[in-house]
Amino acid sequence: MILDKDSKAVLKSAQVEWIKFRDLEFRNIANIFSKIQGTMYTTMHSASKNEIVKRRALDLKEYYELLKDNRY
Repeated sequence: MILDKDSKAVLKSAQVEWIKFRDLEFRNIANIFSKIQGTMYTTMHSASKNEIVKRRALDLKEYYELLKDNRY
């Protein structure tokens, strides 16, 4: 087991808060791109949203690797 009960609770709380951030950021991105005309911006809109999720996934992977590599 990599995380104890308390650490799992902290991670879960952080993830719940990150989801709130993600949803607000998606709204922000949608608002920005709704003011811009042109077909290329549809792709840019999607890419912006994907980058947010990708960054979080990479962060979680890095945390996992750190914990996995430093287990006693």
